[in-house]
Amino acid sequence: MLTKKQWLYVSLSSWLIASLFNVSKLILSLRPQRLSRFQFNSLDEFWYQYITHILFCFVVFVLNFYAYRSRRLKLKDSIWSLILFNVILFFIIVIFNYKIHIELFEFTRKPIIAFGYIARYALSVALIILVFKILILNQETQNKQKRIHQLELETKTAQHQQLKNQINPHFFFNTLNSLSSIVAEKPEKATDYISYMSKIFRQSLTDQPDLVTLKDDIEFVEAFIKLQKLRYGEAFEVNFKLDIQAYEKKVLSMGLQTLLENALKHNVIKKDKPLKINIFNKDNYVWVEHNLQPKQNPVKGENFGLSSLQKRAQWSQQNSVIIQKQNETFSVGLPLSL
Repeated sequence: MLTKKQWLYVSLSSWLIASLFNVSKLILSLRPQRLSRFQFNSLDEFWYQYITHILFCFVVFVLNFYAYRSRRLKLKDSIWSLILFNVILFFIIVIFNYKIHIELFEFTRKPIIAFGYIARYALSVALIILVFKILILNQETQNKQKRIHQLELETKTAQHQQLKNQINPHFFFNTLNSLSSIVAEKPEKATDYISYMSKIFRQSLTDQPDLVTLKDDIEFVEAFIKLQKLRYGEAFEVNFKLDIQAYEKKVLSMGLQTLLENALKHNVIKKDKPLKINIFNKDNYVWVEHNLQPKQNPVKGENFGLSSLQKRAQWSQQNSVIIQKQNETFSVGLPLSL
């Protein structure tokens, strides 16, 4: 359905366009005896043409809007689809209205009336297409601005949520507990552990563009991997199988870490059940694939990380994140762009 504002625009535009082509006749309608110069037999015939002209413009406007809303009319793809749609409407309505006119006013000069309908309605259609494009482009611009604003909010929310996930008490408890064990058993590794933690926090708190090179994202995620390796040991394994050409392509910032966190969150990680993750590129995607060994008590949540990546990819890269789940593996593909 059209909004109230769109109904108002359609109504006013229809009246203005019809009046533009009938302004001289409107003036002369105040003196009915002079209408004969426009081949009108009566004042009723004039008002019939004027009102039907307004209705013609209104109907064409409304049908254009509904065709656009139903996606049968693709304005941004080609102007020819818009023109063809309106040409078809033009011929249908002109023929229909012309026949009614002839039946109502028997003494009308048919060739002149037919030419008048074709000329006035064709020019009206041209103006309608122009006004319709302006209205739709204005609407699309407003929608785009809303999407930009929404994406900015979602990006800030994602950054905030990621920060919360990293600095929440559970995270501190696990990392400090792991650090305590490392200090007691392998004190020489404690400095490395603290260094990796520091790098992760520093990177998380730094503003970054939404897209970074795959090389930069891997350099960042390596600190996260090393931190988890110190924590889980041989129970956590990550293998990189990437082409050199892929390193300079763009990927969502902190996208790889989000996928690794997701794997750690939902799967059992033990020495006898190691979590094995493969990171590779294929078909212009970087894939994070791991073996499935879900926890007995699944972590409750809204799958915020994957949902956020999907929305960011659609906006920043006009592409989609691919999620594939099989019997023994779970894979997520992040799009790569130039």
